[in-house]
Amino acid sequence: PGSFAPVREQRERQDQQIRDLSARGAVARERKCKSLALQLRWREEDFRQAPLHKQDKERTRVRRASEKYAMECQ
Repeated sequence: PGSFAPVREQRERQDQQIRDLSARGAVARERKCKSLALQLRWREEDFRQAPLHKQDKERTRVRRASEKYAMECQ
């Protein structure tokens, strides 16, 4: 019985490390998604303010930002 204690402790430490890494990953993903959402909002604002001759280019930028946000965050 006593010989299994170090194995159990090691497994518990590994489980805690996995939980810690998972939590850090979730925080990093949330930060990235907030950044991508902000970039998308700025692209949409740029599109609305663009002169007619630049709207096609700005529309493409909005679409790409939207696709990137959807791929990473949804």
